Amino acid sequence: MTLSKPKPRLGRPVDADGDQTRSRVLSAARTAFAELGYAATTYRLLAERTGLAPSALYNYFESKVELYAAAHQEVQIETYSEWILPAITDTTTFVERVDALLESFMLMNAENPEAARFQAAARIDTERHPELAAIRDDLPVQRRNLFADTVDLGISTGEIPSQSRRSVMAMLETLTLGLVEISSQPEAHRIAVEGFRNAIAVLVTTNGDHL
Repeated sequence: MTLSKPKPRLGRPVDADGDQTRSRVLSAARTAFAELGYAATTYRLLAERTGLAPSALYNYFESKVELYAAAHQEVQIETYSEWILPAITDTTTFVERVDALLESFMLMNAENPEAARFQAAARIDTERHPELAAIRDDLPVQRRNLFADTVDLGISTGEIPSQSRRSVMAMLETLTLGLVEISSQPEAHRIAVEGFRNAIAVLVTTNGDHL
């Protein structure tokens, strides 16, 4: 008896289980979300950019929300593990820590502008689309933990008075979000970073008395 070949599943690419194809889809999605935003990034568009059938994309990400969440998580992990954490590991003072953070922002903005654009777009998209609410609510957690550790370091070294803890954390968050907003404008970003450095110098010089 001659056995016939099993029919392939509709829309399923040959390497559907391959990590490389999934990474290709995720990479295309990251770029599209950063350039066009969540609403304008469709599976049809991503199919054109990856060379896959639109139906094949669902083998990797069952919905656009799931795809966006994966892209967001990847950018966050990349930002902290490849840029921020290595930069601040050996810092021992508040001024050193903030300066290292600023330097990491500058380097990432110069060498990985897509990630910077994605983060800027994410602030808008997660507010605008209710289905992304869970991502929106998670956005500040890691950032605020980082700022809390930074301010606590400053308190331990005597650079920041303990009573100024909340206000300094709020200042760091506000200034950092401002840097994200202008990440697509390199010269404006550079000037803002210098202004941030000057503000930190004044803060430490006055020991936070004006806060």
